[in-house]
Amino acid sequence: MKHKESIVNTIKNRIYGHGRGWCFTIDHFSDLHNNESVKKSLQLLSQKGIIRRLARGIYDYPKHNAELGLLSPNIYCVAKAISERDCVRIQASGAYAANLMGFSEQVPAKVVFVTEGVAKKVRIGKLEILFQRASPKSMVMAGTEMGLIIQALRHIGSKRVDSKIKKTLKQRLIKVSPKEFEKALKYSPIWIRELFLELRKPT
Repeated sequence: MKHKESIVNTIKNRIYGHGRGWCFTIDHFSDLHNNESVKKSLQLLSQKGIIRRLARGIYDYPKHNAELGLLSPNIYCVAKAISERDCVRIQASGAYAANLMGFSEQVPAKVVFVTEGVAKKVRIGKLEILFQRASPKSMVMAGTEMGLIIQALRHIGSKRVDSKIKKTLKQRLIKVSPKEFEKALKYSPIWIRELFLELRKPT
C-alpha cells in the first residue's frame, strides 16, 4: 500500500512541477519501472480531477480559468507529448502552421503535423490531430522557427503573400540566427528562398 502511495505521490509531484498546461503520456514516467502501477496512478489522479484524460494513454494537467473553468488543451503540447513518446520529430504544417504564423485567423478542425515517424490520427474531443509522414528533406528544419515559416508559406502559396504577410515575415526573420537562416535557404523551395533573401536584405 505504501509503495502504491509512493508512486502516486511521485507522479503527482512531477506533474505539479511541470505546471498547468503540461501534456504527457504514460511513457513520461517510464523511469519508475512499473508500467501497471503508473497506469493505475494516472487513472486515480484522473478520477480525482487532478489530471484530465485526453485520449488513450494521453493526459494533461489542465489550465483553469475562474470564469470559463477548465480550458482546452494546447494543441502543440498534445502533439509534442505524442512525439516525445514515439521519439520522433514533428513540425506544424498546413493551415495550423499558417494560423500560428498569423497568416490566417482560422483554426482548422483538423490539425496537421508532418513527422519522420508513422502516419497516424489522434482525436482529442472534437479536434483531430493528423501526423503525416514527410520526406527527410521536409524534416530538416523541424522544430525551428524557420521550419514553421516554411510550412506556413507552403500552405498559403506564393500568390497569397501580400504586404501584410511580408511585414510579419520580416519581423520574424530578424530574430532568426544567420546559421539557421542559411540552412533554411538550402532546403526551401525556390520561390520561398527568393522571398527570404528579399526580406532579409538590409534596409
